Amino acid sequence: EGDYANAQSWLEKASSQDHPEALYTQADWAWEPPAGITMQADTARALQLLRRSAELGHGGAQSRLGGLLTQGVKGRVQQDSWEGKRLLRLAFEQDDPDAAFHLGQTLLQEGDRDGATKLLAACAKGHPRACFQVAEMYREGQYQFAKDQAKAIRYTKWAAHMGDPQAMSNLGHLIINGMGVVRDDAKAVRLFHHSAILGAAEGQLNYGLALLRGNGGVRVNYQEALEWAQKSAAQGHSLAHQQLPMFFNASKNPNPPARSKPTSREEMARLSIRELRDLLKSEGIDFSDCVEKADLVARAELRLPGVAEPWDAAPEHTLLLEPPKKTRAELLKQRQQLQQQQLQQQTTSPSSQESACVSTAAASPSVATSAEASKGASTAAAPAADLRPEVFPPTAPAQGSRPVATPAASSSGCPPTAGAEGNVPAQVSKTAPPVTTLKDDDFEFID
Repeated sequence: EGDYANAQSWLEKASSQDHPEALYTQADWAWEPPAGITMQADTARALQLLRRSAELGHGGAQSRLGGLLTQGVKGRVQQDSWEGKRLLRLAFEQDDPDAAFHLGQTLLQEGDRDGATKLLAACAKGHPRACFQVAEMYREGQYQFAKDQAKAIRYTKWAAHMGDPQAMSNLGHLIINGMGVVRDDAKAVRLFHHSAILGAAEGQLNYGLALLRGNGGVRVNYQEALEWAQKSAAQGHSLAHQQLPMFFNASKNPNPPARSKPTSREEMARLSIRELRDLLKSEGIDFSDCVEKADLVARAELRLPGVAEPWDAAPEHTLLLEPPKKTRAELLKQRQQLQQQQLQQQTTSPSSQESACVSTAAASPSVATSAEASKGASTAAAPAADLRPEVFPPTAPAQGSRPVATPAASSSGCPPTAGAEGNVPAQVSKTAPPVTTLKDDDFEFID
C-alpha cells in the first residue's frame, strides 16, 4: 500500500534481532531511499548493515557488498579488491548470479581467464548482463574466445529477452542490417524503442534515427527524434554528439502532416480490414498471426493512448542464421569433383555396353554359315589384341567358300545376333549352292 513509515519500523525491529533479509532490505533503503520515503541516503549506515548481513551468510548482501568493494564508488565507497573478491566467492558458492557476474568481470580485468568460467556460469543462471558480456566476447574474439557469429547472436538474444537495454539495441542493429539473421525493420525499431525507454544511450540514438528516417513503418517525427538524440548525447555518447547538427537541421523543417488516429476501440471497429492493416504497419506492429478483424482490433488496441506498450518475450519471427558462403577454393574443388565423377561414368559406360553385347550374343540362337565358322576359328588362332565387338566392312568371299551374309550395324556398336529383327542379309550370287544347317557343336564362340 506504500506505507513506508510503518514498514520501516517493522524492519528496524527485525534488524535488531539480526534478521539477514531485514538487514539487507534496510541497507538497500539507506543506500538509495525509495520514492515514497522521506529518509536521506546514508552510505555509512548502508555499508554497516550490508556487512552485518553478509557476516550472517546472506548471499545477496555478500554479492552487493563485494561488487561495491571491487569496483568502488567515487565519493562513497573506497575500492578494496581483495575483500570484495572474498565476499564474491562466498556468494558464488551459494549460486548467486550477481556474484558470478561481478567475480568473473573482476578476474577478467586482472587477466585471469577463470573469469570467463564465472561469466558462463552466470549466463546459465539467467543473468542478462553476463549474457551480453559473453556475446561481446564471442563477437569480438576477446579473452582467447574464437569468433562465433551464431553464438554471439544467441547470447545477445537471451540478454535482450531478459531485459538488458544494451542487448536490445545490439539485437536491433543486427536485425535491421540483416547481419547473420533475417532482416526485419519493424522488429528492430521496436527493440530500439524498448532500449531507449530503459535508458540505453545507443538505443536512444538508434530510435531517434528511426524516427528521423521513418524506418520500420514508424511515422516520421523530427522533434521527437531530436529529443531522443539529445538524451543520448547527455549520457556522453560520442556518435550522438557528432550527429546532433543533423537532427537540429531536420527539426527546423515542418513535420509531415499528422494522420488522424483512432482513440477508442469503437473507432477502430468502424475501420475496414485494409485500414487496420495500414494502421498497424505504420506503427510497426506485426500482425502476421492475426486471422480475423477482431484480432486486428485487439492488436491495434495495445497502442491506444494511455496503454502501456507490452514487451514481447519471444520474437514473432524465428531468427534464421544465413548459411556460410563458400570460398573460391571450395567452389573449384567441388567443380573438380563433379568433373571426376563425369569421367568415371564415361569410362564405365563402354564396359557396360560390352557386357550387354556379350550376354545378348550368348543368349540368342546361333545359326551361321561354314564361312562364319572358319572365320571364328581363324580369329581364335590369331592373338586377340582387342576383344571389343567391332563392325568390319564386308569382304569378298574366298574361292571355294560359301558366301556370308553381312548383318546391318546396330546403333549401339554391337554386332546384331542371328534371327534378330532388322537384319538384312547381303545379296547372294545366283550360283551359290544350297546352305546346309550345322550343329551347335561345330561352332566356336568367342567370349
